[in-house]
Amino acid sequence: MGRKNKRKKIPILAARLPAAQAWITDYDLLTHSWSPDMIFAIGRPDRFDHERGPGLKGIYKWHRVKKTHERLVEEAQRRQAEEAARKAEQRRKKKQVAEKQSNPAPSQTPALTLARLQEEKDRRCSVCDKTGLEPGRSRHGRCEGKKRDADSSDTAPLAAPSSTGQSEYRRLVASVEQHERPGQMRRAERVSHDPVRIAAARQAVLLRCEGRCENPQCSGQPLDVTDNGKPILEVDHIKRLADGGRDHPVQMVALCPNCHAMKGRGRHRKALQATLLAVAQQTHARWQGVVGVV
Repeated sequence: MGRKNKRKKIPILAARLPAAQAWITDYDLLTHSWSPDMIFAIGRPDRFDHERGPGLKGIYKWHRVKKTHERLVEEAQRRQAEEAARKAEQRRKKKQVAEKQSNPAPSQTPALTLARLQEEKDRRCSVCDKTGLEPGRSRHGRCEGKKRDADSSDTAPLAAPSSTGQSEYRRLVASVEQHERPGQMRRAERVSHDPVRIAAARQAVLLRCEGRCENPQCSGQPLDVTDNGKPILEVDHIKRLADGGRDHPVQMVALCPNCHAMKGRGRHRKALQATLLAVAQQTHARWQGVVGVV
């Protein structure tokens, strides 16, 4: 196979305009560095030369050749300027990337990280209620497997609820008792008849627990929080509504996921339920402002 004869592409800016005359032949254009594509851009020849051997030779008017030359040169210059600007922009971006890699910006600790570190420092063990926890742990290693001692002298007494929180708790409990009156308990019509829960009861329990699991034997509440920044707690009825329990804070507690599972499926769930009922009644009375309850 013979080698392919590749035609060398002639730059448009190298083409010259022939001297002004009435007619310009395609042969004259080729001698002035015009490529066949540029000649084709002029359009159909005005007439043909029938005296130059086989094949018709195109002949063009000079003013058409001049207009075509000016248009092609203008387009070539515009493309050349755009290509130069594009290459300059690429060089500028490469320079910026190289400068950033050679001079990295100093790392800055976000305020959220600082707040998180301070929170980790102030966290207390869920068993001995002392600080000094390792990151990511909810209790000390020496406290693993132990239960919280309610009679320990190291355990600080529970702080009295704030007047604002106590007023809000009373308002929510009053709303619960209003819905709990005979004839007020509504039921949703479905395949099974489920009691309509009182939303204020759940809100009151979450307000009362102050973000902590209400199980006195809790071995560790999850350190993580929900998407809106609230503790991971589950409000549960100590006695199920289906078994005659009340949808009232006095029979409801806020539990962490582990204690919730122990209360429902643990081997000693009966004893735990009795403990939780006593805690719920005592905490409810304290938040109601009953005299003599601490």
